[in-house]
Amino acid sequence: MLPILTKVPILKENLICAADQLYIEITENSAIKSIVAGKQTLDLLHQLGIHISVDDFGIGYSSLNYLKSLPADKIKFDRSFIKEMEDDSITLAILESLVPLCKKLSKKTVAEGIETPSQFKLAKQLGFEQVQGYLFSAPISIEEPELMIFPETPLSETA
Repeated sequence: MLPILTKVPILKENLICAADQLYIEITENSAIKSIVAGKQTLDLLHQLGIHISVDDFGIGYSSLNYLKSLPADKIKFDRSFIKEMEDDSITLAILESLVPLCKKLSKKTVAEGIETPSQFKLAKQLGFEQVQGYLFSAPISIEEPELMIFPETPLSETA
């Protein structure tokens, strides 16, 4: 059994959220380095109720076959697409095609690297379901979410 698979039951037992809210994020490049082994691992994680999110989609060896064959629940489009979508008609055309395709394949879509209100507006028009980037928040320390969720008792004290 692969090392990550031995840890999933332990992880699920110690979650503070429902297991169906857990996503394991893998980069596109790592998913396709060994497509057969990667698909087997992702299939097993999926069977355990873990959602899969493919990060940095579009910067590696993207293929429509990967969208079809990888058991991913969420596709995160790399920030390079988002950065170029306003000024490059080819990038925009790619996103106009792939975002609806992902939806038809029952995969959620995320626009990474939203830095301006105009990028947010265009991502919304393209139909992205989720967005992330500096327009909303810079990366935060591990303590900050604990204080937002549990202002009286940080998570580190509850473990």
